[in-house]
Amino acid sequence: MPLSAGFAQALHFFRIELSTDHLALPWSIVMKSHPPEPPSRPITSFPPGALVRTSDICRDPRRGYAGILPIDRSTWHRWVKSGKAPAGRCLAGTSTRVWEIEVVRSLGTMQ
Repeated sequence: MPLSAGFAQALHFFRIELSTDHLALPWSIVMKSHPPEPPSRPITSFPPGALVRTSDICRDPRRGYAGILPIDRSTWHRWVKSGKAPAGRCLAGTSTRVWEIEVVRSLGTMQ
């Protein structure tokens, strides 16, 4: 029995293969094992005037993300508290702080 196009696309989207290798069921679902791609956000990916968050600025070794600046979150917050970096702005209606990309880039060249 042929699969419908939509069902086949859903299987491909969720990385599922149909296999007849198992004896218990005629058709069993086996997940493909794909290594996760490391996230990469080069500094050139931000347009002029972009607002960036702390997660964009600082490195995150758990995710494998280098960040715009090679510093940890604690260092960034220490810089903001001491006045080396500006305080940033709050987005309307949230507690999210953002900084302009030009300011962050200028801090990177001052190091």
